[in-house]
Amino acid sequence: MNEKEIIIFFSSILFINIFVKILKRFLKQKRPIPTKTYGMPSSKSSVMTFILVYLLCIHKYNKNTIIFIIIITIITILIKYWYQEHSLLQLMVGSFLGLTIGLLSYYFSEFIF
Repeated sequence: MNEKEIIIFFSSILFINIFVKILKRFLKQKRPIPTKTYGMPSSKSSVMTFILVYLLCIHKYNKNTIIFIIIITIITILIKYWYQEHSLLQLMVGSFLGLTIGLLSYYFSEFIF
C-alpha cells in the first residue's frame, strides 16, 4: 500500500464507524439479545467487508490469499450471528455498507488522486 491508499483506508474505516453509529441512533433496531446498544447495521460486518473489498481492489493477490481473506471475513461476520449479537439482516446491511464504501473508496483513490 502506498501513502495515498493508507490514508484512504484508515479514513474510510473512521467514516464507516461514524456513519454506522449515526445510523444505529436513527434506526434504533434492537439486537437479538437485549443490550444497551442498537444493532442495525452491524459495524463489524461493515468494517470487515470494507477491508476485504478494499484490499482485493488495490492488490492482486494469488487465489489462496483471496480465499483466506474471504473465509476470515465470513467467519468473523458469522460469529456475530452465532452469538446472537446481530440478526442476519443487521449483518447483511452492514456488509452491504462495507461493500459500497469499499468500492467507493477504491474508485476515489484511483480516479480522484
